[in-house]
Amino acid sequence: MANLGMNKLQAALESNIKLYSVFERITLGNARSQMNHQHERRVLTYENIVGGTAPDFDESLKNDRLQLEKLSDAAQAESLPYFFQKYGWRIGDPARTEDNQLAVAYCDAYRLEKIFESAAQEFILLKGDLAGIQNYIYGNIQPKQAGGLRDIAKKLRGRSLIVSLLTDFLAGVILRELGLSSWHLLFAGGGHFNLLLPKTAETPALLKVLSEDLDFQMRRRFGENLQLVVAHLEFSKNDIEKNPSECFSKLISQLERQKQQTHKKYLHDHFFPEEKMTSEEMKKRREEIDDWEIDIGERLPKKDFLVEAVTTTPIFRTRKLPEIVTFEMHRHCYSLLVPENLNNAKTMLSESEDLVSAQVLSINDTEFLKHAGHFQNSKISFGLRFLGKTLPMIFDKNKQREVPKTFEEIVKEGNDENKLLAALRLDVDDLGFIFSRGMPGASLGEILTLSREMQYFFSAHFDYLATQKKEDGFENDHDLYLIYSGGDDAFAVGKWDNVIHFARKLRADFHEFTFKNPDVHFSAGIFMGNPHYPVGRFYRDAGKLQDDAKNSNERKNRVKIFNQILDWEEFDSKINLGEKFARVFEGEETEMKKLPSAFAYRILNLVKSSFRESTYEDREGNWYNRGSINPGRFSRNVAGLRYFLARQGFDKKRSEEAVSVIEKELIWDFMRSFDFNGDEDKIYPVRDYLVALNYAIFKNRAKASQKS
Repeated sequence: MANLGMNKLQAALESNIKLYSVFERITLGNARSQMNHQHERRVLTYENIVGGTAPDFDESLKNDRLQLEKLSDAAQAESLPYFFQKYGWRIGDPARTEDNQLAVAYCDAYRLEKIFESAAQEFILLKGDLAGIQNYIYGNIQPKQAGGLRDIAKKLRGRSLIVSLLTDFLAGVILRELGLSSWHLLFAGGGHFNLLLPKTAETPALLKVLSEDLDFQMRRRFGENLQLVVAHLEFSKNDIEKNPSECFSKLISQLERQKQQTHKKYLHDHFFPEEKMTSEEMKKRREEIDDWEIDIGERLPKKDFLVEAVTTTPIFRTRKLPEIVTFEMHRHCYSLLVPENLNNAKTMLSESEDLVSAQVLSINDTEFLKHAGHFQNSKISFGLRFLGKTLPMIFDKNKQREVPKTFEEIVKEGNDENKLLAALRLDVDDLGFIFSRGMPGASLGEILTLSREMQYFFSAHFDYLATQKKEDGFENDHDLYLIYSGGDDAFAVGKWDNVIHFARKLRADFHEFTFKNPDVHFSAGIFMGNPHYPVGRFYRDAGKLQDDAKNSNERKNRVKIFNQILDWEEFDSKINLGEKFARVFEGEETEMKKLPSAFAYRILNLVKSSFRESTYEDREGNWYNRGSINPGRFSRNVAGLRYFLARQGFDKKRSEEAVSVIEKELIWDFMRSFDFNGDEDKIYPVRDYLVALNYAIFKNRAKASQKS
């Protein structure tokens, strides 16, 4: 079976069919030519989702084939889907030449071929969705004891990693219980997964039992904090292939109805009622869960492997092998574990006498087959998992190892006034509409390719970008704390200026990734606060800013920061201007001494007070629209800048020099772009200068505190 797949992949490579970008199939009304951008054939790596270099394709393929052939037939079959992703993500399918197939990557086309190779004409489309993610991650996130801020960081990271990993794990449990391979997994990420299952006479009844079992296992592990909602509908093969968007829309509607239902009581509840616990027992259980979440949050970001094990009895547990989750289902027990290292994984799997099968997953590393020769067990297969797991680390002298930084340690430079964190929340605009209506006549293959591409960007590339440093050629250290990233959205926390520059780079990369399609973009909110600000409120307040950016007008594609909403190009421009203002205030742009910090606030006031905030009627009965300039106040403000500098001991020449720099960068453009008729669309670009000025003020406050 594996050889047959390899032969087909080789034939696809030799046919040299070009793959067009699936993003060029998306249109929400912007007129443009389509299908112009072709992907170059390349090996998939964690570093090259956007740009970057890749290994030699032919040499890499040859080496991986040799490693794959060392595995048993069963292990080869389980490893092959990952192999196809690695080598088939940037080549087209020679069997598909229709317009709506030219953007289907071969790895996705072959997945559909494997699904439809059965004789079944009826299929079940199944969607699983994790409900309560926000409450689970951010609820009850207080420190266990005084000085326990580091535990908060670990616990937060642990919970979000658990959620990120659960989607793939749950999808795998369902497939294995049904006796199906992972080829039937269409997508997993962002807290939900989609499966396409051949319908048999037994499948509906099996799914009912599975739903009950999974509900019981989830409640046993997570209580009411995190629930799995499952919905499925039956469709003909023809419907799935010809009208996939409509099928998914019906399934999503069914899922939403499922969410509205009260939590069902299943047969399990009668045979296995929840044990009544004393307050002391409940406290102990809570502490055990806290320790478990903290352990995962500290260990997993530093680990390179996961192990998914299928056993006949619950797998043993050790402190050095933290268990993320174990489900005891009808057929088997399923465990997701974090080995300390490769040798630890080998020892654990070799000592498990009741092992049915296992998969060793390399985290953020597509060289997953290089370990195949180290495992002498025909039941073990290999794969990869892209995971947003980055967080800043610091060396703990007491523990003699690296541990996650606290939020305060992320911003340790400066006094308390300038220890500012920023929280970034973002998600792709109108993604549901893009899938349902944005690709006219979309094929199932295109939907798969688009889903996978989004997941690659918001898991692998987001994580990769968050690790980059100034020494790597980037504008700033990013050094971000990734709370969550995957699917089509993300939440990250970091030092305020690092977050700003990260957001700029991320948006630029997404623009490149989508081949600058004007209909594919994301909106974001950036909220600032001190390191002791509750992280749950960080999430909520950054989300409020994100919603404001999305709802500011029909275009979306914006960011809200410093209480201003800008499109991304203007955001870039104003941050660049803010950098220049910061240098002016420091005296770096002129041959003069540093300007007093109050000068920055004078400039800020100039922008704020030089136009009218409301419609106004003067004594002569003349009406002035909101946003119209107040010429008298504007001229007084500019004159006031020179007077202010003179009082600070600057002579006329130096005062003129300082103000002329500001006038060149601000006042002239301010006057030129100002709308004298109060057009709402023109008012906000003027106010956008507040972003540049606030950025400069924050920057110079930080510099001053570092010197003190």
